[in-house]
Amino acid sequence: MSVYMKPDYTFEEYMDYFNSFLEKRNLRKTYERNVILRTVYNFEEHFTLETLLQKLQKTKEHICATTLYTTLNLFVEAGLVIKHHFPSQPPQYEKSCNIRSHNHLYMEDTNEIIEFSDNKLLEIIKNTEDKYKVKATRYSLTIYCRNRE
Repeated sequence: MSVYMKPDYTFEEYMDYFNSFLEKRNLRKTYERNVILRTVYNFEEHFTLETLLQKLQKTKEHICATTLYTTLNLFVEAGLVIKHHFPSQPPQYEKSCNIRSHNHLYMEDTNEIIEFSDNKLLEIIKNTEDKYKVKATRYSLTIYCRNRE
């Protein structure tokens, strides 16, 4: 499912969208899902299931890992969160905010992840849209690399 969520949307707008998503699938709105969504909304960087669980525990919220995992999958399905699979690491997540251009450098020697953008890539996407008469809703590029030193 693709959704256009602007980076400046309020938490309430994210919540309204997610509640609508749940209603369409006849799924319950729960306190735990609301707490998890608020926590994810406040993340500014990539996170793992473990780092999300730790952040929730610091706020004294007791949500089991199974509920967290299931809810994250719902967020991914709803288009609110992007799930990344980088080598030698647990899955990483981040808010989508439907940033159309989303690129990563994955440093194989250090496991560091660097986000970047490049206008030339945007030109390639635009040319591809024109050539095939389509509209790209989003894309993700990961370049695997090592330090030159």
